[in-house]
Amino acid sequence: MLAVYKDPELSQHTIGKQTNLSGAMVNNYLKTMREAGVIEVGKKNKRDKVYNLSNKGEQVLMGALVDCSAELVQHVSKIKKILNSRLVSFFKDNKSHVVVLYGGADTAHFVLESLAGITNVSVVGIVDGDSSKWGTDLNAILIQSPDILSQLEFDTIIICSYAHQETIYRSISHFEQNGIHIVQLSSI
Repeated sequence: MLAVYKDPELSQHTIGKQTNLSGAMVNNYLKTMREAGVIEVGKKNKRDKVYNLSNKGEQVLMGALVDCSAELVQHVSKIKKILNSRLVSFFKDNKSHVVVLYGGADTAHFVLESLAGITNVSVVGIVDGDSSKWGTDLNAILIQSPDILSQLEFDTIIICSYAHQETIYRSISHFEQNGIHIVQLSSI
């Protein structure tokens, strides 16, 4: 429905590519939605069709988007609570910890929020391998090149990337020889 909403002149083939559905599935969905009064089918020319959402279709789509948004917010809230609980447990020793985050995307934002409530932890930097992020900030902490790690004083690096955690770990594992603790979120 969203594909049709964005571009009524899409072919079934293109809709299939955008939604990762087979042509037969797209055809079935369009037929079902047409029968339900959600989509109206017109002719662009002798060969091509135009698909438009009806008023009912727009209402159904907007309702689905609102429901999806609410569900995402609930999931993010649960993830934040779990992450916070795990980080609180990880840093429960009451020793002071000076932390650098490796990765400056959404996960780092969640980690920063969680660490903000832990009084024995201070974040002194965020590094990221993506040079387009350098010079930007996350919660008023400048994101810098990983090269800066040799100039910072810290005792813990938290890898804030699930997708690249192994690659990041391999690139910084030598810090463990100096007593630096490297934390992968998947391990806490």
